[in-house]
Amino acid sequence: MTLIIFNDSYFEPTNHLNLKIYSSRIELPHKYIEIGTMKYEGQINLDELKKRSASRGADGLILDGNNYILIKFIEIKEQNDAHEII
Repeated sequence: MTLIIFNDSYFEPTNHLNLKIYSSRIELPHKYIEIGTMKYEGQINLDELKKRSASRGADGLILDGNNYILIKFIEIKEQNDAHEII
């Protein structure tokens, strides 16, 4: 299993027990960024995969062929209209 990180950003580790694996991007419930990929051949140990991904701050994984894409959900802050009358 090979881990490839897409950039040098640091994300707090997450709990591997809370990591969900999605079969497509359309299933994702929130906006996200892709933070890395885990490439593998043969049998995959999902527990090890989740632990390594969580240690890099992943909130979830997307199965993409023989790869798992590490994703981090992003928070969208609401923008107040400066011209709004209260």
